[in-house]
Amino acid sequence: MKTIFENSDYKAATEQLTQLCEGHAAAVFEESALLARLNDQPNSKPSALDRAKAMLTGGTPAPRQDRTGLQQRLDACRESLALLNDAINEQRQAMSGLVQAQSATVNAAQREPHIKAAQRIRTALAGLREAMATEQGIRAEIAAGGYQCSLEPLERPELNFADSQATISHYLRDVNAYVTLNEIGAAKSVNVRLLFGTGDDMPGDVLTLTGHEAAALVRIGHAEQTRDKPGRVKRPVVTSYGQTMATALS
Repeated sequence: MKTIFENSDYKAATEQLTQLCEGHAAAVFEESALLARLNDQPNSKPSALDRAKAMLTGGTPAPRQDRTGLQQRLDACRESLALLNDAINEQRQAMSGLVQAQSATVNAAQREPHIKAAQRIRTALAGLREAMATEQGIRAEIAAGGYQCSLEPLERPELNFADSQATISHYLRDVNAYVTLNEIGAAKSVNVRLLFGTGDDMPGDVLTLTGHEAAALVRIGHAEQTRDKPGRVKRPVVTSYGQTMATALS
C-alpha cells in the first residue's frame, strides 16, 4: 500500500503549503527589520538646511529620515502576513479534506481483508478456548483420580473465558459483534426483532429489513437478529373512560 505522502495530489499540496510557510517566514523577518529601523529613527525630522550645509562644507549630512515610507512598508508587510495566514489555513483545510477522501478510499479497499482477518481472530479465539478447556480438563481428571497433579497449569486471569469481565471475554465480544454486524450488513435481507419502537412499529415486532438497515439498528441496540418469521406483537386496546352527555345528564 502506498503511503499518503506518495500521493501526487498530496505531494503537490504539501509543496504549496511549504511555499506559503516560507513566504510567511520571510514576511515575519521583514516585519522585524522594519520595526527595528523605525525604532532607530529619531523622533524629530533632521533639518534639510542643516543637511545641505554639511554636504556643501564637506561634512557628513545627517541621515535622511523616512518614517512615513517605513510605516507604509510595514503596513504592506502586515497585510501580506494576514493574507499568508489565511492562505496557510485554507491550504491546511484542503489537505485535511484530501486526507479524509483518500482515507475513505483506502479503508473501503481494505474492508474485506479486515473482515476476513476478524473472522480468523474469532476462529483462533474459539480454538484457544477449546485448547485451554482441554488443558484444564486433563489436570482436573488427574486430581479427580486421587493423584497429585504436577503438570504446569496454563491459566491466566485475563484469559479466563468463563469470567465475563476478563480481558479475553471483552475482546471476544468485540470481535463477535464486529463480524456479526458486517455479516448482517452484507446480507440481502435480515429478520430483526425490534427492541425499541419506531413510529408504527413496536418493541417485539419482527421485521424483514435490508442488511444495511438491519445492521444500523443492531449497531445502536434498537434491534436484534432473529430467525423468527416477520410478525407484529398484539397491540393494546384503547379504552374510552369518558361519559356521553346523555349519560351524564340522566
